[in-house]
Amino acid sequence: MKDSASNISLVAKRKLTANGNNKIKVVEVQRYIVTIYVAAPGTPLLNDELKPAGTSLPGHLYYSVYDFKSKSLSYGFAPIESGKIMGPGSVHETDEAHYVNPYYARTLEIKKSQYDTFRAFGKDPTVFGFSLYYEHVKNNCVDFVWNALRLAGLKATLPYAEMMDFVGLGHEGDLKPIHNVDAIQSIKPPFKKSNLNKEKHNPLPKDRKIWHKLLSENNDQNENNDQKKYS
Repeated sequence: MKDSASNISLVAKRKLTANGNNKIKVVEVQRYIVTIYVAAPGTPLLNDELKPAGTSLPGHLYYSVYDFKSKSLSYGFAPIESGKIMGPGSVHETDEAHYVNPYYARTLEIKKSQYDTFRAFGKDPTVFGFSLYYEHVKNNCVDFVWNALRLAGLKATLPYAEMMDFVGLGHEGDLKPIHNVDAIQSIKPPFKKSNLNKEKHNPLPKDRKIWHKLLSENNDQNENNDQKKYS
């Protein structure tokens, strides 16, 4: 995904010459991507020294942007005091490195204006009306990501999501991070045929506790089907 050769878009422009031959002109085009990550409850975590630091209890949604020139930039919202369900929150810029093998990731090629929006929102979401006071049920990591997506013009196209947008409520995803996969998959890509568009699935974490399972799956059958699909 971050191969340096990928930042060159080979756009062939044909010019008809007097003798009927075609000339091909190749031009370089700056490209940008966003990746939306879904980490399941029980996902292993790393600390700032990239050493094991336990697991994620509720799971997580976060995103990263990349311009193929500088380093990838990631943004995720969480309470300042880990484990709190209400209290002051902050934007973390290390989630891409700290969450090990997240359950799902979707990468989309985006326009420069969208890239700039994702960066601006991640740097200071309060400018766009997003509160940094964390509330588990209504102002959490899921809301953070869907607010960024909506500002960038990327919306879920599932019927219930479109209905919420239509009535002015604004679709902000499902409370359980892992249940946002379908909605993320329904987003229409800005560049439908881009070779940078891709999805990645990982199995659910192996050593999940009962509380991790309660926060990720509706029933055992769903979990078993999912493990078979991605194992």
